Formats: sequence, C-alpha cells, structure tokens
Amino acid sequence: RITLRRPQDAVAQGIYLVPEERRKQGLHVENSVRSNITLPFLQAYSQLRFILQSKETAHSKKVIEEVGLQPPRPEIAVRTLSGGNQQKIVIGKWLGQSGRYAPRLLLFDEATQGIDIKAKRDVYDLVQTVSAEAGVIYVSSDIDETLAIADRLLVMRDGRIVADLDAAHSDRAEVLELATGNSARDDR
Repeated sequence: RITLRRPQDAVAQGIYLVPEERRKQGLHVENSVRSNITLPFLQAYSQLRFILQSKETAHSKKVIEEVGLQPPRPEIAVRTLSGGNQQKIVIGKWLGQSGRYAPRLLLFDEATQGIDIKAKRDVYDLVQTVSAEAGVIYVSSDIDETLAIADRLLVMRDGRIVADLDAAHSDRAEVLELATGNSARDDR
C-alpha cells in the first residue's frame, strides 16, 4: 500500500503517466529531446548540482534508438517533431530508466490520440515492451485498440466499472453494449 499526494510521489514509486495531452502534460516542447528524456531524473545525470551533459546525451541516444525516434537527434527541439515522435519521447523517458527508477507501473491515457497509424503501431510495440517488465494500465475509448493490445478489459460506464472481461474472449459489440448500456442487437 502506498500514498501518493504529488506526482513526485508516484515517480519515486516507479509509477509513470503517458498523458493524453502530451504537449501540455508530458513534454516541454520548446526544449530538446535530450532534456525531455532526462528531466524527471536529473539527479541521475548530475554531479554537485551540475548536469553532466555527456551522460545525459548518452542516455538520451539509447532511449532514442529504443523508441525509434525520427530524426534520431537528441538536440532537436521537441516542437519540430510529429505527434507520434513526441509521444515516443513521453514514453521513452519512462522506459529508459533502470535500477531504483525502473518502471513498476505505466499508465497510458489515450496514448494514441492525434498520431498516425504507423506511430500507433510503434506505441503498441512500446506498450508490449514495457508490459514484459512492468504493469500497464491502458486507458482508451477506442474499443478496437483495447481489444488488440489488452489482456484484460475493465469496461466503464458513468464513472463505474461495469464489467471485467478477458480481451481474448470479447468482441467489439459486447464491449460497446456494456460501455453504453445499449444493446447493439436492439439497433438492428
């Protein structure tokens, strides 16, 4: 059991968020890719309160390669990148951590909003990668997306969980019916 009062408390526990509003909540778009990747963990890249840029750059290059960022340049400003590449940075800053900072739980909140199909596939691959090492909670209003990547679905309606399903044995119509409270069969 843990108590989380501030975002820093969650980070200290290895609980990380990939928000829907990446430009407002997940990135400093005017800063470089390098600084966005290392910002939550600056103490790991600092000595005597000075940032060791070579250490920071080496780590960011490793993360850039892991997430497949294009172009693979740590010094480029985040604002110049596509939405999909921006989302890869948000995910990568959490995936690239090890030791006491290794992720224990990643919360993906509408992680594929506003990105193209190829970037969505890349995000799905990253979700699979992290799920081998940590827990994943993936929140999405896209039923097809959740059925494709989830093991278990918790269906919500009016702010309450109305069903707990095995994704492999569920279909779109069933999930839609549970989420809306309307029978898809009645609409025929």
